[in-house]
Amino acid sequence: MSFPIVLHRSSSQHRDTSSGLQRFLQQGGAIRPFEMTNTVPDPEAAGLMTNDQLVRKYEQPGRGVRITSCATVLALLGAVAVSVALVVTVYRINSHMDAMRSSIGPHAEMLVNSTLQMVLDTRTTLHNLKQVSNAGSQIVDSNVPQINSLTNNTVDISSKIAALLAHPEIKLSLAG
Repeated sequence: MSFPIVLHRSSSQHRDTSSGLQRFLQQGGAIRPFEMTNTVPDPEAAGLMTNDQLVRKYEQPGRGVRITSCATVLALLGAVAVSVALVVTVYRINSHMDAMRSSIGPHAEMLVNSTLQMVLDTRTTLHNLKQVSNAGSQIVDSNVPQINSLTNNTVDISSKIAALLAHPEIKLSLAG
């Protein structure tokens, strides 16, 4: 690239600043065009595209852009489909839950009530069993002496029967 050299005016030359804009407009009000060209080829720019190639390349949508656009649209459609499927599933579950609640509700209530009744019956049974056990303990405590006496009498009677069987004797008396 070549850059033109601009000469510097010395301060000794006097410029008329009051009429500078007027003189510029009288000359047509345009800046003199200049061109910055490089006549020596740049070795680094050899592999770069020219302006015409760049325009042709970037005016057409690229294949990658089309693939990305299609993938984005498909992903959005998939997300919408999943959302719709979730909404439909929740709606169907909600409507089925109402039907299940109405059909199972009475049976479940009966099952809970019968379970509670069984628990109450078990509690009553255990209470009655405790009362019977306490009554049995009281009977045993109050009748232990009579039971001991009965056991001793049974032992005496058994020994007398054993002795009688060992030597049987029959006595007849005519007592009047």
